[in-house]
Amino acid sequence: MSSRANPSAPMRPLAVVETVSTLGDLQHVLSSERDLSAFAFQKCNESPQGYSWFNVCVESADPIEAMKTVRSVLFCLLDAADRGVVEHFRIVIGTDLLRRSTPPAREGSDFGGGPCVA
Repeated sequence: MSSRANPSAPMRPLAVVETVSTLGDLQHVLSSERDLSAFAFQKCNESPQGYSWFNVCVESADPIEAMKTVRSVLFCLLDAADRGVVEHFRIVIGTDLLRRSTPPAREGSDFGGGPCVA
């Protein structure tokens, strides 16, 4: 998990990304992004052979801020992939979040269980 995460705040997985890069590589790519709120990468146990899947977890106290954070993380990773810094990158779950400006409404839950595949 990223050191940016506040240990006392609830974290929820809102996206899953795939790469051949390591957890340390992903954390390093986003370490200089000062505008990002608390987030964490969590390695998924179930990944295709030769690839790593990571949950993108964000603090979920404020749904609007959580959505902004996950979108910012995904856009930063896409930019890093375009520059060749993150290798063989794709968003497994969460591409629809890049088109939304507000979180989707879900009955009975603020975010549901999230896409965690681990």
